[in-house]
Amino acid sequence: MAEEINKFMKRRMVIVKFMVIALAILVIVKILHLAFFQRMLYSGTSKDCLDMTVSNWRQNPLANDSNCRCYVIQNDLTPARGEIYDENGRLLVANYSIFSYTLDGRLLQPVGKNDTIYCGRKQNISRKDATLVKQLIEELSQKFYAQFSSRFPQITLNDYRAKFSKAILEGKNTLIIRSLSSNRKRWITYEDTAALSNLPLIRLNYMKPGQLGRVRRCVNISTETVRILPYGEMAKRLLGVKTDTVSYGLERAFDGVLYGTLGSKNKVIVNEASIPLKTNVLPVDGKDIYTTLNLDIQNIVHNELTQKLRKENAEWGCVVVMETKTGEIKAYSNLTRTEKGVYEETTNYAHNQMVEPGSTFKLASILAYLDCTPDDSVHRYPILKHTFDYRGGSYTKWDIEENKPEGLGYPIEAFQRSSNVGVASMILDKYPKFTNYLAKLDSLYITTSFATQLGQVKAPELPRKRQDFHTIYNTCFGTGFRMTILQTLVYFNAVANNGKMIAPLFVKEMVDLRGNRTSYKAEVLKEQICKPSTIQRARKYLEQVVYGKDGIAKRYKDSVVVTFAGKTGTRDVWDENAKQYLYDHNSVSFCGYFPADNPQYTCIVYMHNVTKKSGTAVSLFAKILNKISNHAYGKQVIPAQNGRKLPSFINVPADVYETITLSLQIDSPTPPATPYVSGTYKGRKFELKESQLPKNRNIPNVMGMSAIDATQALNHAGYKVLIQNRGKVQKQINNEEQKTVTLILK
Repeated sequence: MAEEINKFMKRRMVIVKFMVIALAILVIVKILHLAFFQRMLYSGTSKDCLDMTVSNWRQNPLANDSNCRCYVIQNDLTPARGEIYDENGRLLVANYSIFSYTLDGRLLQPVGKNDTIYCGRKQNISRKDATLVKQLIEELSQKFYAQFSSRFPQITLNDYRAKFSKAILEGKNTLIIRSLSSNRKRWITYEDTAALSNLPLIRLNYMKPGQLGRVRRCVNISTETVRILPYGEMAKRLLGVKTDTVSYGLERAFDGVLYGTLGSKNKVIVNEASIPLKTNVLPVDGKDIYTTLNLDIQNIVHNELTQKLRKENAEWGCVVVMETKTGEIKAYSNLTRTEKGVYEETTNYAHNQMVEPGSTFKLASILAYLDCTPDDSVHRYPILKHTFDYRGGSYTKWDIEENKPEGLGYPIEAFQRSSNVGVASMILDKYPKFTNYLAKLDSLYITTSFATQLGQVKAPELPRKRQDFHTIYNTCFGTGFRMTILQTLVYFNAVANNGKMIAPLFVKEMVDLRGNRTSYKAEVLKEQICKPSTIQRARKYLEQVVYGKDGIAKRYKDSVVVTFAGKTGTRDVWDENAKQYLYDHNSVSFCGYFPADNPQYTCIVYMHNVTKKSGTAVSLFAKILNKISNHAYGKQVIPAQNGRKLPSFINVPADVYETITLSLQIDSPTPPATPYVSGTYKGRKFELKESQLPKNRNIPNVMGMSAIDATQALNHAGYKVLIQNRGKVQKQINNEEQKTVTLILK
């Protein structure tokens, strides 16, 4: 009996051995078949495989073959978008991750006899225990509702219960909650994921693979990257947005730089089996761009403009600050009153809005007049009121009330009083033909279009084909035609820059992942718009607007810490519905530069639909001037006993120190032969002391900054930072040899 059993077992073993050998042979044959005969098919290079990664794949006959079972497809790998910084390396536009929660109930389905729901941290629930399962659903629903009810009020507690029940009880893949990228109030952030990380099921995502064992994660926390502006509305229209539906600002203009290069991940699908290919291309992240904006100056301009617009109940307004010598835009603010009465950045008025410039355009007329008038102190022109004879017609015009008598004044008197009659008389005297006047404006580059990094700035819409007296008269002082606000700033800046006209610069450099930098410089539109002598005389005209006996802005000369020059502008608001001007509503402006004798910044202020005249624009300009000067030179303004505002200086450049003390007519000692001066006003003199600033101007001055801002500024300049204590920077110790800076905070 035993022998028969042994023989039977041997026969079975032989059969099993032959079956194993046969199976092995079949496997080897299949491998050889796949490797040699179907290699091209599974690599996606076979003629029987439709390559959908090529542009003309639809022309392939396989595209219309319903029996085709082989496809090569490509998934794009999106690069990280570059970020945007101010000139000191402070973040203005950043990438930010938001999240969505999906519970895949299919992964909770029982496997065989095992009906356990693994919740993490040894919390295991049997599906048969209905009470515990219900408690699990309730706990998740309550926590999600408490976390998101304020941001997603449309999702009720019962909605969460229904979603978790569908996933856990029915085994369905269920979206619990999703961020809305288009609405910042509907974002799920890192703070939310941290708050929910200890919940059952969700905590599996935060456990290491070794802790999980065979337990599968069932909660999918998907990530989406959005762009945020850490400083809210500040310079929002300039910084911009780039989405599928909305595109403007630097985000659009530098999209190719910020976006980077797409990567790709290819795979072949054969008989519904997905096989990754080795032809993947990694994405190249976008480059960062460093704007010309100075966050501190931008903050000053934004806040002051907001307060002024709110006080005057203006419809909208804008302020642009431009560095005179370089053309770099240091602040760029455009605010609109919304239906809720708050002011937000919704329109780029400075670059795109065509407005009647008003009396600021008188500078253009003065340049045209002075450039062909060697001596402007000989002839006097009518002001207040005058009757013009033009082509056989008689036209009476006046600056103020009709019953005022006609007066005479020199050109500089007419300009400082902003006399329409006087400026028009001067132009008609030198340019009897309107076409010659327009040609002169063109030669000054005042009426031409130019390109910026944001796009083309339109040329002024001058009435070139009209020759009637009223058109000619109005054009002389900026009415009856439209031009951009930025155009006015550019030619005023040319006067401040000794005749050199440069286009505004918004981005100064871009930096790739390896630290390679590409710099931008402002385009020179014209090296000299007119004769240097004309520029110097025009600057005296602009100074007289503020410091002249009859200067229209003279009441603001004592409210500033540095001298300034410029020109006011007032224009009635046009009512499109009534087709007439509203004489009790104005657009007011002031464009000027400071300090007057050595301009550092050129600034334009424009406010639309206010009840006051241009003085309100000058007052805003003066406030911005004072705060920028205080920021730029680190000085404080203190009241003296006689009521005058006299400055105390900390780390001020020597040339600026002399300029300010001269403008305020303050007796002061000659500064030492050092780049910087510090001192305190006592009595009628300054007591000077050694400056804390380094002699090397390449090291940024971070005194008074927070640790974060100071570190960013110094790192951007190539210095390592050592920090002591907490608070703001009270002392800065520079080591040029070791390229380190020690900051002592307090």
